[in-house]
Amino acid sequence: MVDPETLGSPEPLGREFFQRAFEDAPIGMALVGVDERIVGANVALCRMLGYSRDELLRLTVPQITHPDDLAVEVELKAEALEGGQGAFRVEKRYVRADGTVLIGRLSVSTLVDDDGAPRFFVGQLEDVTRERRAEEARRASEALFRALVENTTEVFVVVGADGDALHVSPAISDLLGWAPGDRVGLPLVDLFETDEQPACRAAFQTLVAQPDATFRRVVRMRHQDGGHRQVELVGRNLLHVPELGGVVITMRDLTREQNLQEQLTRAQRLDSIGRLAGGVAHDFNNMLGVIMGFGELLGMSIREGKPSLDDLDEIMRAAAMARDVTQKLLAVGRRQNTSPRPVDVNASINGNAVLLAKVLGPGVQMQLVLPDDVGHARVDPSQLDQIILNLATNARDAMPDGGRLVIETRRVAAEEAVALSPGLPMGSYLQLTIRDTGEGMDEETTRHIFEPFYTTKEHGRGTGLGLASVYGIVEQARGRIWVESEVGEGASFYVLLPTAESPEAASRQDRPAAFPAARQVLIVEDEEPIRRLTARILTDSGYGVRTAKNLEEGLAMAREIDVLDLVVTDVVMPGGSGVQFIELLTAERGDIEVLFMSGYAKADLLGDNAGRNFIAKPFTPAAFVAKVREILAS
Repeated sequence: MVDPETLGSPEPLGREFFQRAFEDAPIGMALVGVDERIVGANVALCRMLGYSRDELLRLTVPQITHPDDLAVEVELKAEALEGGQGAFRVEKRYVRADGTVLIGRLSVSTLVDDDGAPRFFVGQLEDVTRERRAEEARRASEALFRALVENTTEVFVVVGADGDALHVSPAISDLLGWAPGDRVGLPLVDLFETDEQPACRAAFQTLVAQPDATFRRVVRMRHQDGGHRQVELVGRNLLHVPELGGVVITMRDLTREQNLQEQLTRAQRLDSIGRLAGGVAHDFNNMLGVIMGFGELLGMSIREGKPSLDDLDEIMRAAAMARDVTQKLLAVGRRQNTSPRPVDVNASINGNAVLLAKVLGPGVQMQLVLPDDVGHARVDPSQLDQIILNLATNARDAMPDGGRLVIETRRVAAEEAVALSPGLPMGSYLQLTIRDTGEGMDEETTRHIFEPFYTTKEHGRGTGLGLASVYGIVEQARGRIWVESEVGEGASFYVLLPTAESPEAASRQDRPAAFPAARQVLIVEDEEPIRRLTARILTDSGYGVRTAKNLEEGLAMAREIDVLDLVVTDVVMPGGSGVQFIELLTAERGDIEVLFMSGYAKADLLGDNAGRNFIAKPFTPAAFVAKVREILAS
């Protein structure tokens, strides 16, 4: 207990008054000697620190102070003792009886004796632990929120009721090129494309009128460099929240996602058109096969010098041109019969340089940038020539008044290739770039430039299949093609093709050995003109020929032939494919020589039989006979 008489002070209100005030105070109170020994403690202090009164009176202040805060009071108490009746306030940590930590706000005054010498310190302690913990949690939360806002890829903007930006997160630099401070105090709507602004203003006014209302929309926003981005905006009206007092808007860049979606949609559309084109080309190839085959047979029977032979030559030339169109259609559908192998791209370009110069004409200057370390690409060499020639022709048409064409090659590492064309399989690629200084194209044209039958040329000057066939060839070679262009700034076509580290050794084609005539051949073909043509070709060449129009008829006929040297079969037939026919025939007769033929691509049709002999329609009689001889000679 505190004895007022020991303090050397008058007691006008009586001992009990002071004792009661000390004991019943709602905050912790202590009487501490100048030697730091606790000589008095009230109930509130004992409860706060978890000690009994007797336990506290055996302790000193340093003994209940957190070790890290022992020096907090030393200087303040020294000043108080030096000044006589000095007082001070401080916050410090205490260690409670159970070892937990209490944060206290301490107010200290000095008591002196009659001679003015300091005798005691009177301390008043408030427990502010919960308050400080809440402040720490709030600061941590603010720090976390600030870290999230400042480091996320999404942009956070707080906008006032007038539409001006009150706060802009740093991510706006990556999204739109602006420093955050550049946009504070300015209308957010100024960043929208002009045609987007009226609708956005109206939506914002509706949002501001409804507390807690939200909105979501996708808009085009201007980049500082003059370009634009597709941005998703999500906003919420928090003007009524004192801590914010604004509309909180997040912005997410959708440009890449939308570009990928457009690429996917375009690829799906091209694939659908390509399938249609492939089907048309297949039927057309059958008709061309008949025209060219019988035309060539007819030509053999007409003596040279006859006028009718010249007429026939014109028919054959027209048929050959039509065949080229079917090859373009098959390229569009990525269904050409190809023979990909390692190709020296630089050598191919140099080999075509004279032809390219003639195609471009004297008004176009051609520049080749072909580093020595490019290496080889895995592609069908004839299709590579088709890519180069088509792109060069397209460039020439874009430069009617002359200009410059640059053909460049370079090696591209896997990571860069995937960055250039997302979704591309990992691996090394060779990039072929063909750049012109022509008229250029707008965004709408570049979006459709690879679509079949899409052309900007006047009627009669193009089929609209050139670039579409290039696209199909590149895709079939497991590569990528894209274009960059602006009106008046020319165009750059970029082609990525998988590399091949070393060229395969060209296999030597030996001449077929001679063989006895009268070999027995079975032809299974559902198209009657093709069936008659192939039978005629082989019969004229001395073969024994039987024909069948479908799978069932072919099986029945095969059973009647004792020695069957070769089966020639179409791959696609009503009621059963040529592959199924051979499987059934093999089950009955064992392994047998076979020649598959089709207007479709070999790889698409034969599956596990892809290694078998194949000839693509349309074919010439000479090519067909040579293929048959090759098979039988082996």
